[in-house]
Order: sequence, then C-alpha cells, then structure tokens
Amino acid sequence: MGEVARRAGLDLEDPNVVQAVTDAIRDATADAEGYLGYPLIPLTAIETGLRHGWNGSWDLRQEPIVRIVQVTAELDDDLQPTGLYTVEYLYGRDAREPEYGPIRRWITASAAYAHPVVRRLAEQAGARRVKSVAAEGQSVTYEAAPATADAPTVGVPPMSTMDRWRLRNRRAYTRPGWTDPRPY
Repeated sequence: MGEVARRAGLDLEDPNVVQAVTDAIRDATADAEGYLGYPLIPLTAIETGLRHGWNGSWDLRQEPIVRIVQVTAELDDDLQPTGLYTVEYLYGRDAREPEYGPIRRWITASAAYAHPVVRRLAEQAGARRVKSVAAEGQSVTYEAAPATADAPTVGVPPMSTMDRWRLRNRRAYTRPGWTDPRPY
C-alpha cells in the first residue's frame, strides 16, 4: 500500500487516501486475476467423488494446483470404501513469491497510475512526477500532468508482461470466417 501511495505522490495519513489506495489495489488485483485466469492468493477447493488417474494423479477442476492438502477415502453406508475420494487442495498462485515480481509491479503501477480515484487524489494534492534533474540538483523539470481521461495508463506496463503466467488456452485468436473445429 505504501509503494502505491508513494508512486502516486499521496500521504497515507488521510483515511480517504488509504481507502482509495486499498480499492485501487483490489481492482488492479482483480484485473490481473481475470487476465491470468486464476487467483493470486491460493484458495482452497474440495472435490468429492474422485478416482485416481491412471498415473496416480487427480482430475481436478481448478488450476494451477499449488498442493494437495488432504485426500480422504469415501465410505458407503456400511463404512466400506467406495473407491472414491474427497480431495482438498490449494489452487492459484502465491504472488508473494519472488518469481512473480512482474505481476506485483503491474498491480502496483496500475493502482498508482491508472485507478481514477487515486489519479484524482494525486491531481488534487498537486503531485508531480520528475522528468529530469540537472547537474547537482540545481534545476528540476516536471512532467506535464495529463488530465485523468487523457492518459489513464501512463506508467503502467502492458498486461502482456504477465503472459508467461497466463493459463494456456486463454488467448482468443480468431480469423474472420474461421471457427475452431474442436468443441473444447
């Protein structure tokens, strides 16, 4: 939260700023999760009535799988094993891991530079971004502050920087008049 406020030039002492930054981070995280196709904080899922796959794996609905938490054999009314299992597992990604730095940077930049409420608060506070500094800091040039509607993504890297972690088959490439012969 502090990094978003610092980039936007805002002071976290104001409760309105704290709320705006919190909302901006939530919105940017939701955008990233929608783009990637999974949650950025692992969630728990429980599936029942599963059988082992041919290689000992499980055919689970959610992906990517972080880890299997627990596997429990299901029993019938006579307390005999049914051959089916209940599987509890975590799915998603833990975006706090070092390898997901580009995802965190995109969320931070999007929250600081593209969220309309944060941008409006930054403009009201008179926050300016340094464009250049002359020798020994004797003169400073600031970027012209664009209106909120004029440049909603200034400073935000493209979402394609997160493509390496995107679930496969999430891209939509269609040519006019062409349909995919595979229904799934």
